[in-house]
Amino acid sequence: MGDSNHNGKGIYHCRQCDYPLFSSSAKFEAGFDKPTFWDVINTASIKVTDNKVFCNHCHTFLGKVYDDGPPEKTGKRYLIDKQTISLIQKTNGVKYHHNTNK
Repeated sequence: MGDSNHNGKGIYHCRQCDYPLFSSSAKFEAGFDKPTFWDVINTASIKVTDNKVFCNHCHTFLGKVYDDGPPEKTGKRYLIDKQTISLIQKTNGVKYHHNTNK
């Protein structure tokens, strides 16, 4: 499968409140059709209840986290619903929002 609609460098923000959540540098291919990350930008960015991941700013449900991510990194696999995040890239100081719900 793969996640071809979420390629590019930048920061993934909550689509509901625009809060920064994940960096593209923490994204990895895990064989799912959802964006998958091994870490968050800041531990205060999210709230985890059981294995459910929520935006800590607006409390939107984002996806789930598992303990089978890259062991050489955090060991976490954040499997995020693509309709809940937007990729924001900066080019020459200008922010570009990319619709990730394709």
